[in-house]
Amino acid sequence: MCSTFTRVDPNNPSAFERSCVQCREMNIRYRKVKITCPNADGSRAFVKETLEIPVPTNCSCKAWSEEIYHQDG
Repeated sequence: MCSTFTRVDPNNPSAFERSCVQCREMNIRYRKVKITCPNADGSRAFVKETLEIPVPTNCSCKAWSEEIYHQDG
């Protein structure tokens, strides 16, 4: 599990330290999926479609930002 936090900066009590670490997909593989949908013209017929969708094969935590935010006033 990836962590995110905001805390008071121990060196400057009027500032906050923030770390945002998010889980992101690292590799993508495309898979074909067959679906059946109602016909757009309203008839009782159905249309079969094949979609190609991206599926992550693995994930990893990445730091997206680490900044010091100062409180105003």
